[in-house]
Amino acid sequence: MRLIKLSANNPGFKTIEFNRIGLSLIVGKRHNNDYTKNKKDTYNSVGKSLSIALINFCLGSQKNPEFEAKLNDWEFSLQFELSDILFTATRKCNNQGVIYLNNEEKTLKEYTDFLSSRVFEIPENTKYVTFRSLLPRFIRPRKASYNSFDNFIPEEQEFQKIINNAFLLGLDVSLVLKKFNLKDEFDKIEDMRKAFEKDTIIKSFFEQNEDDDFEIDVVDLKVKIQKLEQGLSKFEVAEDYHEVVREADELKLQIKALDNKAATIKIALSNIEKSLNITPDIPKKRIEQLYKEAMVSLPDAVIKQLADVEEFNKKILDNRSQRLLKEKLGFEKKLSEIVAKSKRLGKLKDARLEYLNSKSALDEFTKMNDQLKELKIKLDSIEKYRCKYPLFQTAIS
Repeated sequence: MRLIKLSANNPGFKTIEFNRIGLSLIVGKRHNNDYTKNKKDTYNSVGKSLSIALINFCLGSQKNPEFEAKLNDWEFSLQFELSDILFTATRKCNNQGVIYLNNEEKTLKEYTDFLSSRVFEIPENTKYVTFRSLLPRFIRPRKASYNSFDNFIPEEQEFQKIINNAFLLGLDVSLVLKKFNLKDEFDKIEDMRKAFEKDTIIKSFFEQNEDDDFEIDVVDLKVKIQKLEQGLSKFEVAEDYHEVVREADELKLQIKALDNKAATIKIALSNIEKSLNITPDIPKKRIEQLYKEAMVSLPDAVIKQLADVEEFNKKILDNRSQRLLKEKLGFEKKLSEIVAKSKRLGKLKDARLEYLNSKSALDEFTKMNDQLKELKIKLDSIEKYRCKYPLFQTAIS
């Protein structure tokens, strides 16, 4: 690139024409040749610094607020030559986002990309080396740019300074970039290690799953989260859950007590049936028959006494049977009432259990929700580490 001239649309600006061969100097002279007097009496403000700033401006520098505020209606043009082709770049102070290259409007990036390819022939995919990063090595735009021979931009990072200087010296910048990438990778691993030691969630996750495959653990974590989310979406909370559980337990106890009473009554009824089947003592006719068979005659008084005894026993047996039958009826009635009550309570209990099967307790819902939150925090921490530290998984394994 060879600069030809710098001009403006305002006639108050004196066009600067650069020598085609040799140096072009803009200097400030003293009023006299006495260097011992009036050291500050010079022709300052002749445009030395402004000329540098304007050349930088026309070569795609960042927006200059001072130009916009004080030279709002001005526009500057820089004429230069690239490979014997003449170009003119014009930039307006009130519209600094575009540059007109040979009257063709371009964005700053389009313009600087064009200069990168034509001036420095920067290979594609060469990181950190651009036309704008290399230009300050030739035109030092600030006062601070003169403080050091190799520090042209005060805020420039050390690596950017090294790789740009290396490029201009003709060195293999791929080696510089490789070293930077290795150092960057090492720093990220070190940062990740420190962060890992401080993050209790991530640390506990890997301690619990230290013998398992990392990816399988993450997939398993996602599956658990999905199942919990599905479960919670179908979850119906019963605020009276524990009250219904208590009622169901009480009904179970009542039904058990009724069943015990029913069993006792059934035993009593069985005993009554046995008592009713007991036969009376030997009847009078059977005694007479026995005596006849023995060829022994019973006196009439004995026979009459036997008849009286038989009648007495019959009355006793009848009274006993009536009493047992009365007791049996009473037990059967009571048993029927107990069975009916047990069935009624059983239906109530079944209704309570069915309600509990369709609903869940609030504390169970809370427990599931807390578990879901815990799993999501773990997964979120892992995903953040993956994004922040691409080598996270490899470094851990």
